[in-house]
Amino acid sequence: MECDCQTIPNQTMKIQTKISSIIFTLILVTGIVAITSSYIVSKQMIEDEIYHHLESTATSRALHIETLLDEEAELVKTFATSKVFVEVFTTQNLTPAIQRIKTLIDIHEVISRIRVLDKQGKVVVSSHSEINPIGNAKIFAYGKEGVYIRDIHISTITGTKVMSVSAPILAKGEFAGIIIVNIEVEKELYEIISHKHGKTSEIYLINKDGYMMTPSRF
Repeated sequence: MECDCQTIPNQTMKIQTKISSIIFTLILVTGIVAITSSYIVSKQMIEDEIYHHLESTATSRALHIETLLDEEAELVKTFATSKVFVEVFTTQNLTPAIQRIKTLIDIHEVISRIRVLDKQGKVVVSSHSEINPIGNAKIFAYGKEGVYIRDIHISTITGTKVMSVSAPILAKGEFAGIIIVNIEVEKELYEIISHKHGKTSEIYLINKDGYMMTPSRF
């Protein structure tokens, strides 16, 4: 019986080649899986980091804006308790109030307009002779109940973007009228919002109805 000694080594080499191929394939697949998994994990980590960073920035800006609005509201409340504005209703002497309004606008760069309305909503004294009865009526409806901040809008008098802050004026403990102050938003508020944060991100302000109140740079 003849023994094919040449065949046995050939078969052994084929088996070794197959085993090597299988091992190489396993290593290759394992490497691809490891690289893919690492990429997915790294990508998710980067996305999470970016999200948390943007969230932190938005929260910081929101607190900054809230602080600014609180300061403006407190400022107008202080105006409403000023003796010269109360005396508009107790003495009907308008001269001190007119002078006070001029001084306030000169002192506060962000203030562009001030007017005082009586309890019927009629303008008693104002920094501007022009009157916007529709705009005043909307603010008066809310302002007589307490401090009110109207959404950003374009003033029909100055033509600039403002937010109107109003507060009630009390004379002898009773409601006598309101004071309305226009704050220029592009001088402070827009600076907070428009401060650049990278090349592909932005922060903008929307109102409670979902309308954008500040311009987008994209």
